[in-house]
Amino acid sequence: MKQALVILVLLLLLGCQLGTAGQSSSQGKGDMLPELTEVVQLDEQLLQDYVRVYEDHCGGRPFSAGKRISNEQMGYFLFGWLEKNGGLERYAVYDGQRPAYYSFPLREAAELAQAFFGRLDGEGVPEGLVQVGLDELKGGGNTQVELSAKSGEWLPNGNYRLTVERSVTGRSWRSAEYVFAPVLLEQEPGGMLGTVFGKGDTLYRLVSLRNLSAPAAEQSGEMVYISNARELAALAKQVNSGDWSYQNNAYKLVADINMFGVTMEPIGSYRAVDVRDPAPTGFCSIFDGQGHTISNLTIRTDQGSAGFFSLVGRNGQVSNLRLENCEISNQADADDQATGGLAGLLYGAVNNCSVSGRVSGNNRVGGLFGAVHNGATVWNSKTDATVSGSYYIGGLAGEARGSQFYSCTARGAVYGSGWAIGGFIGNCEESTIDRGIVSVQVTAERAASSVGYFSGMSSGATLVGCFYNVDAVSSYPPDGSAQPGKHPAPLDLSGLSSEQLREMGVL
Repeated sequence: MKQALVILVLLLLLGCQLGTAGQSSSQGKGDMLPELTEVVQLDEQLLQDYVRVYEDHCGGRPFSAGKRISNEQMGYFLFGWLEKNGGLERYAVYDGQRPAYYSFPLREAAELAQAFFGRLDGEGVPEGLVQVGLDELKGGGNTQVELSAKSGEWLPNGNYRLTVERSVTGRSWRSAEYVFAPVLLEQEPGGMLGTVFGKGDTLYRLVSLRNLSAPAAEQSGEMVYISNARELAALAKQVNSGDWSYQNNAYKLVADINMFGVTMEPIGSYRAVDVRDPAPTGFCSIFDGQGHTISNLTIRTDQGSAGFFSLVGRNGQVSNLRLENCEISNQADADDQATGGLAGLLYGAVNNCSVSGRVSGNNRVGGLFGAVHNGATVWNSKTDATVSGSYYIGGLAGEARGSQFYSCTARGAVYGSGWAIGGFIGNCEESTIDRGIVSVQVTAERAASSVGYFSGMSSGATLVGCFYNVDAVSSYPPDGSAQPGKHPAPLDLSGLSSEQLREMGVL
């Protein structure tokens, strides 16, 4: 059915004889265009007759002259408009008492698309019918968005701009800026268009939609002090609810916290999947542990990324925090998930943090981080953990792409059953490790591949002044992706004994 819908809108080529009117409008036959003094009424008309349909059926996806609405989204709008105006019934094909699908003439659909969105690329007149199932009439998801007209104004070119405020369950979402062009129907329209409009009526063509920036904070930020497990769990609940206002504040631990027996979800698991939702991805604020310890943290999950933080976003900063005797277990098996003691996914910055305990997952598993991506930076951090998983497994991080590590240490044990298994890092791509130190016992199943006592796989990686414990090295090479006896350049990696590392303060 979906394919049929796409074919329909790809063939929307037929033009109606439409002309642009000045500053006037009506919905329904024979109404006069409103004067400027009737802006409020016009705003409400556009909100109900056009904006509501587009928001419900197209999910508020932006478009403009330079970035046209997709054929699929245009099809959703057309069917939504017919549904709102009672025009679907005439095209329904029944199976018993309920419609089984709808059969639309391509020519009529083309006329309707032309009227609402303007001429499309291509030539020819579409003919025939297309069948569309009930599940194909709505592409905006199931989110019930509350809408209100904030302001409207006529533009010098004769178009009309309407700003619409959105909210969901009392939480403000991004406002929308719609631009419409009033279009006078100079001839009697037929087909779908003629069920609502007549000759001399005016409809409003959708010119563009722009989603505005996130709403301004209602109050200035403040420092939030966390002293117990209840307050810590409350922060996780707020961040994970999609309440984006938390990022106006900064957070500090003011005491050691024992999480034994406390159920807590990873902080930063919320993912905005709707373009209208202003909530950031992951935790995007400042968390300062001030040297305090969170002990006996237990997180077990089978979905998403896991760690004390599920994801630390690009604007997230975590510092001066110790996690002791933690147990992080993630059974999720999706390629986009990751598991780490401190954070499953890191896109921000971490300084002076440490983790001890056990971390297990399927892919992208590390003592501190599951995956470190896109310019993320880690300073002066260490792990002493038992780490296990299938592929992309590392004592400090499971994977790094385009990131930097400075003065970081990995201790403990790593066990892997798949590939890209390393004592410090599992897979390292286009990243820099400056003074990375590893003293990890690496063990892999016989069938495992790309196993190294420092890194399992590397591509474009730069190691500067890095060290490994020669007393903990097994038969694996420094980097598992290298040919036997060779180091992939540049690898500035030297071996030291346990005693030498103790003298350095590492062990």
